[in-house]
Amino acid sequence: NRWLQLWRDDVGFWGVGRRLLQTDAPGSFFGHTNVAAEFVVMAFMTAVAATVAAWRVGRRHSLFAAVVATVPALLAAALTGLFLMRSGSRSSMLAALAVGVFAAVWIMACRLRTARRVAIQRPWLKLAGALIVISAVVAAARLVKVAPRHGEAPVSVLARMSTLFDPQSTTIRERLDLWANTWEMARRHPVFGVGPGNFRVVYPRYANSARLHEPGRLTISRQPEKPHNAYLEALAETGVVGAILWTLSVLAAVIAAYRAVSRDANLSSATR
Repeated sequence: NRWLQLWRDDVGFWGVGRRLLQTDAPGSFFGHTNVAAEFVVMAFMTAVAATVAAWRVGRRHSLFAAVVATVPALLAAALTGLFLMRSGSRSSMLAALAVGVFAAVWIMACRLRTARRVAIQRPWLKLAGALIVISAVVAAARLVKVAPRHGEAPVSVLARMSTLFDPQSTTIRERLDLWANTWEMARRHPVFGVGPGNFRVVYPRYANSARLHEPGRLTISRQPEKPHNAYLEALAETGVVGAILWTLSVLAAVIAAYRAVSRDANLSSATR
């Protein structure tokens, strides 16, 4: 029976288990490691923000309260961070690193602004904490191994990230080909694009329109599902109209976050 076979091979317990074993670990139910990492990196950012918020709220009562409140969020941040390292998704790890650096710079700027009115308590303790966090991240990047991909030998996170600067990397060359052809797709459908979700359907038509993929990289059964660039994907699928709306939504979220952080910093400095 065709339906029973479908259930057994793709939907049922054994089918799901088989798909999980075949996917690049740790892909989970997302089917691909990079897709899973895109969602996990958002959870990581939320966990980091929750850790900072829990510490600040707990410190208003006592050090013990701050530690108790911070532990669950810190554990969530550690687990999601470990997932990102194991996934080997370089863009997701770069996003997490960029957010961490931005948050650190922002906190330092707020501290310097309030330092004119209130002396920062125990600066050596805060500096020691920052050094511990940086050392832990560097050590994890050297020790944690990325899950094997396509049968390749596992490498450290640091070695995986170093391939971003390797011009001979097959992945880098393939991404450049993909982006050039996606730009050509967007150029030929400038207003409304090819339609949301239609990238993987239309891309074979533009696969070699601007740059030639290396022989054997693309086959009938192996076609890219997305261009690995959110901006180009929005432009190609929704055109200039959709890309502008998408950019405005991102800017609105950034502005809202900026206002929230500024308001919280002002309230904190006013209560000291």
